[in-house]
Amino acid sequence: SHWSGSSLAGDMAAFQRPALFSAPASKASPHHDLPLVRLTVLGAAGCGKTCLINSWVNNFCPAAPVQTEDPTLYYRTVRIPSPDGDAEAAPWTVFVEVEDTYPWGWTTGEDCYGQPYNSNNFLEGIGKSSSSGWFHFHKERPMSASEAPSRTSYSPMTLHRMGFLAVFDATKQESLSVALGICERLLERRGGGGGAGELPAIYLVGNKTDEGPLHDEFRKIVGAAKAFAARNKISFVEVSAVEFTRVRKLFRDVVEELACAGLDLSKAAVDSPVLDTETSGAEQGFGWGLGALALRGFGW
Repeated sequence: SHWSGSSLAGDMAAFQRPALFSAPASKASPHHDLPLVRLTVLGAAGCGKTCLINSWVNNFCPAAPVQTEDPTLYYRTVRIPSPDGDAEAAPWTVFVEVEDTYPWGWTTGEDCYGQPYNSNNFLEGIGKSSSSGWFHFHKERPMSASEAPSRTSYSPMTLHRMGFLAVFDATKQESLSVALGICERLLERRGGGGGAGELPAIYLVGNKTDEGPLHDEFRKIVGAAKAFAARNKISFVEVSAVEFTRVRKLFRDVVEELACAGLDLSKAAVDSPVLDTETSGAEQGFGWGLGALALRGFGW
């Protein structure tokens, strides 16, 4: 099944290392190492999943969003504070694969890869540890070790799904109901206790907060979401993809949580490449979207 395989080959065999952060490449080596994590974004139709992803990856929110009909992969790097808590330590660079999905619950038809619509596919391949990826590439040719996009196979670079964003339209009760159902499914699969540090990371995300913060229905929906998150010990975040409100913080927080989940920092190291095209405070990175024979973002 193309839902669980990796498209990397050759020197990407080290992709399956047991630690999220790899040992640094030799100074004489032209290759660079990056930890690689995947975030999967789920939700009902119209909740703003694609807009949210583009707001973070491309600093752009489509004025006239088109409904996502096929799984789409987006990429960007993000720098986070050193997970060991050392304020003087250099930031760590993480390579993030963001998985956009079609509306939750679609069952009729198939995507462009010939796979029947089935949202349950996005709940498979959940990583049970913080180790799930290692990205090894040539400094001058990023992503050169991976296969080109294809219309016949869906090939994420990561082996597992580690973080989930269950997104809902904060002005619609039915959208919240779908997101809560997704979270319940994820909590069942995670099992055991809850709270930060448990994998996979689960975030309940209320989008479109710019559309009705003063309406009684909006406050009721957000209140219900907060109560659910508190009861189940998961994170709840209110964002606006259109106004870019708390979007960067959301993704950075998820990545930081994954980076700190069960790592043996005494053995962790990263040789971070200089690939940044954007700077905002402590966060720097580059990004693009990878669909069926489509590259979007910074012209890669």
